[in-house]
Amino acid sequence: MKKLVYKVSFRLDARLGQMLEDRAETAGTTPHDVARKLVEEKLNRNDEALLDGLNFLASQMNGLREEVSQQLSETEQSIRESVLEEIKEVREVNARNLVRLAESLSKKGKV
Repeated sequence: MKKLVYKVSFRLDARLGQMLEDRAETAGTTPHDVARKLVEEKLNRNDEALLDGLNFLASQMNGLREEVSQQLSETEQSIRESVLEEIKEVREVNARNLVRLAESLSKKGKV
């Protein structure tokens, strides 16, 4: 595997610099090696966490999309049924009113 070389320098406040030196001394290595190892671990962890997070979000979005689609279908069906029922009721009322009107006109015509 090809290794890339990066020359990185950064500044740390005194407290963090001391922590880096203490870790290096405890590990029997240099502060540079400790810093490199920390960067490698952090990058690896972040990649895995990022992929896990993206996979989790994708599955949640798919579930949400399905749920919204189902609710939309149910809502559309409910609206259709309500509109058809209202149309039926309006037609029945109109039919009754027309019968009454015809009866009323018929009675007035006989008088």
